Amino acid sequence: MKKKKKKISKILLFVEILISLVIIGMMFLPIVCVVKNEESKTIPGFVIAFGRDITSFDFIISSKIRINTSILLILAYLLPIVITIITVILLILIKKKKLVKVIFGLLLTACYIFSLVIFIKVLDISYVTTTGGIGSFKLSETVTLAQFGCKLAYGDYLLISLSSLGIISSIGYTLV
Repeated sequence: MKKKKKKISKILLFVEILISLVIIGMMFLPIVCVVKNEESKTIPGFVIAFGRDITSFDFIISSKIRINTSILLILAYLLPIVITIITVILLILIKKKKLVKVIFGLLLTACYIFSLVIFIKVLDISYVTTTGGIGSFKLSETVTLAQFGCKLAYGDYLLISLSSLGIISSIGYTLV
């Protein structure tokens, strides 16, 4: 029975590593879709997380759109892999594996719950600053992605699913 639990525990830890690596890789998939003037454009997760300037000129009117950096989204992408790596290192170095497994299993569950909430609320926690004007007259406004007219894209739905799977597997890892 003990060997079976140990084997299941190793498999679940491998699943945790795999899920957190896939979440990092999904940073390059579109998580937000902007629909303006019947034109649709997707924005990948790393642009929403780290921010970017977009400049466009229409005749006399110039406008600048800045997707602001989202620290919470960066944490949602990175926390699961960081905690998983720390867990693996401590399991290799420390003899009291059961205590490490329970503490870091619960911490990993909390990280996946945090990531799930952030991925669901990405439109409300990420901001866009628009600056536009004619000549030297400039107007600036900062709004959320939801107020800007963005919708969730398929990458975000996959991230939500993976975070949910991570919660289930980390709870299983903690209990085994």
